[in-house]
Amino acid sequence: MADTVWSLACDEVQAQNQKKREEKLLGEDRSVLFVGAKQSGKTSLLLKFREKNEERPKPSVALEYTFARRPKSFSLEKDVVNLWELAGGTFLSDLTEAIITPETVTGLSVVLTLDLSQPQTIWFTMEHFIVELKQQIEKALAANADVKRSVDRNNSDRKQGFANGFDSSSMFPVPLLIIGTKFDLFVNLDSVEKKMIGRALRFVAHTYAAHVLFVSEKVPATLRNFKVFMNNMAFGAPMQKVVSIDESKPVAVSAGNDDMMAIGIPSSDSNSLNRGDVHSWEDWKKSFCDFFPQKSQDSGQSTEDPAKDPKFKEQIIDDLKKQKFAEIESLRRKEAKRDNSQANW
Repeated sequence: MADTVWSLACDEVQAQNQKKREEKLLGEDRSVLFVGAKQSGKTSLLLKFREKNEERPKPSVALEYTFARRPKSFSLEKDVVNLWELAGGTFLSDLTEAIITPETVTGLSVVLTLDLSQPQTIWFTMEHFIVELKQQIEKALAANADVKRSVDRNNSDRKQGFANGFDSSSMFPVPLLIIGTKFDLFVNLDSVEKKMIGRALRFVAHTYAAHVLFVSEKVPATLRNFKVFMNNMAFGAPMQKVVSIDESKPVAVSAGNDDMMAIGIPSSDSNSLNRGDVHSWEDWKKSFCDFFPQKSQDSGQSTEDPAKDPKFKEQIIDDLKKQKFAEIESLRRKEAKRDNSQANW
């Protein structure tokens, strides 16, 4: 008996040591990356989550960092989450490679914001980020087998709260929250438009095992739901089952708890939307894009240069910039003279 107890104790110690080694290798930090359409409310949502009140938030530039803290239970220590915000819509999405790495991906979650008042950009923006980020995450997982095993375990745990029969084969590799913003403007659309948008986003969220939530700063109840989802993603707080699917009200569905039969088929015909058929991604994409012809937010628009914005003025940096440009111009002129002299020779 003593030998059995001793062997069990040794196994437990080894398991704990292995867990500590993995935690040291993989890191324990949580990060939430906010991406989405331009001016879709990413900054405002971050401020709400951090309980910061700013009447006129400053426009975000490139990839911005901040963090949030909350007290741990029965401890003086605090949980910390890293918060990243990608500005510029789809234009600067390559910057996210800097924070999607084997060292960070185990604690990563993604929030994708879409402007409900601009349905002509919804599918383009959504598909771009889902495809781009999924590729970057899978690249990080392929680089480290231990990291991949850890993420696979995390995903197995995520599925515990899903509805019976949920197909997790296309599951997004990290927790994903799709947020439709400006719900106060969305309610002014006609019923068929609201059904198309609402059910399309539910379809995408259900396909990728993502949460989906409609919010508005003018509807405080939606922001309370946002904090519930964010506390789960940022701090690992318990996540209860949420299912609110009436398009005339703010949609809110926790991951894995929708139903393809309830979502219906992709059609602009309001009667067809109530039928219980199941269709594919391409079916939904074609139907949505036919109904709302898509355009890139970035097309035909010049990207603003933050270096010309007076609120970012730094005299030392500006002087160094002028000096470097002068040096570059001097080198350019020397090279031009040398090329001319060689041509004349």
